Amino acid sequence: MRSKGPRLSPGTAIGCVALLLALAGTAYAAGKIGSKQLKAGAVTTKKLKNGAVSSAKLADGAVNSAKLADGSVSASKLADGAVSTGKLADGAVASSKIAGSAVTTQELTPEERSEGFESKAMDNQPVSTVDFGTLTTLSLPAGGHYLVNVTASFANEAAVANSVLCRVRDDGAFVTEGVATLAPAVVYSATLSLVGESDGGSVALTCTADQSALAKAVVMTAIRVASIEVQP
Repeated sequence: MRSKGPRLSPGTAIGCVALLLALAGTAYAAGKIGSKQLKAGAVTTKKLKNGAVSSAKLADGAVNSAKLADGSVSASKLADGAVSTGKLADGAVASSKIAGSAVTTQELTPEERSEGFESKAMDNQPVSTVDFGTLTTLSLPAGGHYLVNVTASFANEAAVANSVLCRVRDDGAFVTEGVATLAPAVVYSATLSLVGESDGGSVALTCTADQSALAKAVVMTAIRVASIEVQP
């Protein structure tokens, strides 16, 4: 004959069942609550532990510029090379944001550099009376923008009035010209200055005189600039 144990009261039975359901529900919730179960804005900044959100937990593009406070990303928080040229908007880096000597000549492309070139000719050169003769030339790297300036002084070797016509040519193409009028005396009495532009190549000063003449202090300079704006 089996012995009978104490019988559970209806209240105790109901309590046990409720406890089992509660424990099962907690376990279910712990394993099943994901981002889809969280309402928008449910997780605030105060509920996040420091360092809880690492870069590996952020989706690509999740943090854009609109979500960053002004000054939140300082230079010390940027990895070397993190901000490349392709990530800078046009005009983003103004001169006021560039430290002194931060951009050296070596960091500029040849087209961006400001460079000077000069050529000088010997004094007392005869000026051709037959055709245009070359007094000086300057070889400039191709593909640039150059401001060219030429000066020369002339003396008359004839006893009558004389004139010298000079032209600047860039790889043979006409650039500019000018005329020096000489007094009827054997003395350096006129100086000619010419200004033009070049995109690189061989720049030459060529001159011809009506009568016998001499040239001295012939100097050609060229300055490379980023761009040249021609105004009317």
